[in-house]
Amino acid sequence: MNAEKPAKSIASRMSLDYVTLDLLRQNHPAWRLLRSDHAPLVAGFLHRVFVAPNVRTMAQADLAEALEDELFGLRERLGEGAFPKPALEYLNDWAGNDTHGFAILDSMRKLAGHQHSATEDYYGIPRAGNASLIPAYVFSIRRRPG
Repeated sequence: MNAEKPAKSIASRMSLDYVTLDLLRQNHPAWRLLRSDHAPLVAGFLHRVFVAPNVRTMAQADLAEALEDELFGLRERLGEGAFPKPALEYLNDWAGNDTHGFAILDSMRKLAGHQHSATEDYYGIPRAGNASLIPAYVFSIRRRPG
């Protein structure tokens, strides 16, 4: 019998020494997100609108409206200064791949002839999207007894 070998995990193929992990901490979008003051907002919101309902793409206007509603509720609880920018600015930040962005959203324009308008911008979680992994990881952390 020819049994297949299980695929090696990324961790087993990569050196997990201090230097490698520190570089990942500084440069990987998922690590930047986890270090961000906005991580609870980003992970929770994207999980609620994309991951939980299994939505792949959403019109920019619809996503911005949903985030604006979320921000409104947070500002009521935390004070007006809690999240001072408009929702669309946060979405653009989250889609950015610079030192402040998380590259956690794909910003795209659908092609004419597809299910969405060619003139409207859309956001979606990349297939190997960090947004789908982070909430699952965060929610899997359990407090150990004792």
